[in-house]
Amino acid sequence: MTTSDDNEVLLIDARSGETLATLPEIPVPSIAPPSARMGPLIVTGSLDRTTRLWDGKTGKPVGEPLRGHQGKVSVARFSPDGARVLTASDDNTARLWNVQRGNEIAT
Repeated sequence: MTTSDDNEVLLIDARSGETLATLPEIPVPSIAPPSARMGPLIVTGSLDRTTRLWDGKTGKPVGEPLRGHQGKVSVARFSPDGARVLTASDDNTARLWNVQRGNEIAT
């Protein structure tokens, strides 16, 4: 997985070096690698105030964007068990999300 200033996120096979997928152009200041416990999910935090889950093999979105922050999402990370995502935003809030349900657990 790579990200760059041109807003391009590439999913790259670590063994072959082959590009598997390119995520749609969304300004992404935060990206977290797949969660081993939740399968090949990737989480991104974005300048458009959303957090998104992606299929790490296909690059396709999983579910609806997680919305609630009023500023850019600068941090998005999986919990150790992969069941939750913690996000932090320039709006000075942190939010905890349930990955499977796609809903906010706490602010």
